[in-house]
Amino acid sequence: MNRTHWFLHALLIWGLILPTTSSAQLAIGAKFGGGVASVQAENINLPGIPGVIFSWEAGLIAQKSLTERWALQPELSYIRKGYEAAEQQPAFGRFIVDADIITDYLELDLNAKFFLTNKQDVGWYLIGGPYVGYILNGAFQGEQGFVGLSSPFKEELTYGENGISRFDLGVNVGLGGQFDLGRPWFFAELRYSQGLININNVGEGSIRNYAFLAQFGWIIYLEGDK
Repeated sequence: MNRTHWFLHALLIWGLILPTTSSAQLAIGAKFGGGVASVQAENINLPGIPGVIFSWEAGLIAQKSLTERWALQPELSYIRKGYEAAEQQPAFGRFIVDADIITDYLELDLNAKFFLTNKQDVGWYLIGGPYVGYILNGAFQGEQGFVGLSSPFKEELTYGENGISRFDLGVNVGLGGQFDLGRPWFFAELRYSQGLININNVGEGSIRNYAFLAQFGWIIYLEGDK
């Protein structure tokens, strides 16, 4: 069984665990976040040195408390990844390309959450787990032209055997806290996301996604107060 199949089986098993814990407390909520994203490239010449782009996400979460300290937290998110690809090429004067590779994913995270403190008023926690993503939109876009005469451009990415894989698999880890505001609980966290598979299908080189995000949102416990 290759690594991709192993990840898909693990995600399926992880997802099946959630509804079987009927005695646990259930919470639902929403999250938003922003940060930076880029790629790790090996043995491949990308257009320009991969730089970071602004990354953002929005999504829905569910939380199933298993014990006082442990919970499962699946998340479904729309998240932007990619990298900055800036080039400068001389031609008579100076021809400039300042562009980004943008990839918007629908991403399913299946996280384990461990609370470092009890959840009386504030609960500090560690969170982490695998994710699987699917590209919904992708483009190579930016500005090109001579100095002072640049114009915007946008080109759709190529997918499949001659382009970028639409699927991504990886893991994320984070540290955060949730705070009792009465009925809802507010949370804020820092999270790092690391792609584990090569999303490049052209040539021999590999490209893997990564991102640093600050996230915030709220959850509402449907069973009990915490």
